[in-house]
Amino acid sequence: MNNSTFSQQNSLPNLPLPELDDTINKYLKSLVPIVSGEELKTIGSLAKQFSESEEAKKLQNFLKAKSSSSKNWLEDWWYDAYTTNRDTLLTQNMGAIIPKSINSNSSQVEIAAQLIHHMMQYWSLVRQEKIEVTKSRGTNWDMYQVYNLFNSCRVPAMPRFH
Repeated sequence: MNNSTFSQQNSLPNLPLPELDDTINKYLKSLVPIVSGEELKTIGSLAKQFSESEEAKKLQNFLKAKSSSSKNWLEDWWYDAYTTNRDTLLTQNMGAIIPKSINSNSSQVEIAAQLIHHMMQYWSLVRQEKIEVTKSRGTNWDMYQVYNLFNSCRVPAMPRFH
C-alpha cells in the first residue's frame, strides 16, 4: 500500500516554533471574550513586561534548542499532560465512534460485543498499517497517535498511564 499508515511520517515537516510575541498576541486575543477591558489591559502590560525579560529570552532559547533537535518540540510535554491526567475518563475523554452497523435495539451485552469486534478490526488494521494517512487541506497528519490508541491502560498509583 503506497499510503500505509506510517508511510509519510518521515516526510512530515517539523512542528514550527512560534515567536514569543506571536504566542503572547494569540494568548491576549484568546482572553478578549472572557476578561474585562481593565483585566485585559493589566494582563497585556504584564505580558509585555514578561516578553522583554531575560527569563523570556532564556525560555525562548530553550524552546529553540529543543525545536532544532526534534521534529516536534511539544510532543513530550503533550504526552506528559495527556498520560498524567488522573481525571475520570467518562467526562474527560469522550473519543468514540459507533459504527452504523451496530443495532441500537440490541442488548447492552450485544452492543458491547459488537463495539469490541469493531475496535479489534480497527486495531488489526493499525497493526497491519492499513489505515490510510489522514489528510486535511492536502496536508498529511502525523499518524503516530493512531498507533497509541490501544497502547495504554490506567494503573492506580502510577504517575502516568502505560
